[in-house]
Amino acid sequence: MRHTKGIWKIGKIKHSKKEHKGGYINIDCGGWQQAVRVSFTPVSLHNGMANAKLITAAPELLDALLSIVNTYEKSQIISTKQILAANKAIDKATI
Repeated sequence: MRHTKGIWKIGKIKHSKKEHKGGYINIDCGGWQQAVRVSFTPVSLHNGMANAKLITAAPELLDALLSIVNTYEKSQIISTKQILAANKAIDKATI
């Protein structure tokens, strides 16, 4: 299974014109517009943004984890560069 390559980022945030309807957050990736759409209600915009951040960080989190696991299986030594990449991806998902 393969995912869409490229930088995943939060795109347009659209609020509904109708009162109490919420809206959606587009996730743009690999040159495609609106590859994923995260919906939110008027009271869940904060949760919607947290979900959008986690989705955009997913490819980097996967790459960092695969790198760490592959290195550990071979030598059981994890490099500082791998730890920094993992921390950067974690920050993207959570900050």
